[in-house]
Amino acid sequence: MGSKASVAILLSILFVFAIIFIPPLSTTYAEQSDETKESISNKLFEGKIVVFRVDRSSALETKESSKSMKNASILEIGGRYFVIGTAYVPDDPDYAEYQSMQDVNIGIAWEKVSEYQAFTDEQYISYLKWWKEHNEK
Repeated sequence: MGSKASVAILLSILFVFAIIFIPPLSTTYAEQSDETKESISNKLFEGKIVVFRVDRSSALETKESSKSMKNASILEIGGRYFVIGTAYVPDDPDYAEYQSMQDVNIGIAWEKVSEYQAFTDEQYISYLKWWKEHNEK
């Protein structure tokens, strides 16, 4: 009976240890994990012009549009993730009608993003040139 009592005491000590130490460890891990996720996403977009393909489909039709953004970062609001930043409009006569949107704060629900491309300023200029050449009617 002495060994059964020792086992019971040992299990009790392990149980108390688990109750006291495991929740703080998991909370710390979760906090680090969130900070790491935010840091990674912000480094992906830092100093870049980011073009997001946004799903605007309904039950009746499939539709996508593009949004260009600078200073993009991912933010959690109410349990949902959003990409937030400032609208970017190229200094190009073809985009003159959109100039009023330049530097407006915008956000996109992450679940609506189908893809993104992050460009340096030079890469973005090359991309626009390529896009115009391949999408002229």
